Amino acid sequence: MAEVLEEKSWDHLVSDEIVYRRYVPTHSLQDWDPGPVWRKVFTELDSVGVKEDDGLILTLEAKPRGPVAMDRGRELSEVDATSIEEYSNERLVRFLAYDFRIVNVEVTDGPAARRELMQSNEQKARSERTNLSGAIDRLTEYLGGNRPQVSDRDVIERLQNMPTSQVEALLDQMTGAPQQTEAPEEEAAREAKKARRR
Repeated sequence: MAEVLEEKSWDHLVSDEIVYRRYVPTHSLQDWDPGPVWRKVFTELDSVGVKEDDGLILTLEAKPRGPVAMDRGRELSEVDATSIEEYSNERLVRFLAYDFRIVNVEVTDGPAARRELMQSNEQKARSERTNLSGAIDRLTEYLGGNRPQVSDRDVIERLQNMPTSQVEALLDQMTGAPQQTEAPEEEAAREAKKARRR
């Protein structure tokens, strides 16, 4: 049964509401300048409840609001900052404040594509396990052992120790493919090469 997904509208996210703030120290603006409008792109934004699995691309924009002072993570007005500076005789760092708003929401098929890929990979893995298990069962049976008595490792080791022509003949018998014969010299050369690798 096909999964029916409810189409959710995300248009309400585009608004003048501030969803993200960024403070840039004014002394670092000499090295970096986002221009008159700073654009950022997100695929996840907790402040509006968007998770990466929602498959959205949010475009946010901000213009510089102006310099502000910060004290212990709290934004201060210029009047409050001046008052604290006079009282403590310390200069507070100034920041340029940017208030980001969502200006565009693009809906992608990311979640559906990810689900399909995961399902496809799971099916492929199940199929490969079934095919491998069946092949090992047939091979174990052919080699004269009962599956519980011969481990997969034993079967693989036996195959590695067999002459190539015998392995090919075995595979041909298992798959029903016609057997091909190899000249004795070619088989001897192949076996010698195989022995050198061990």
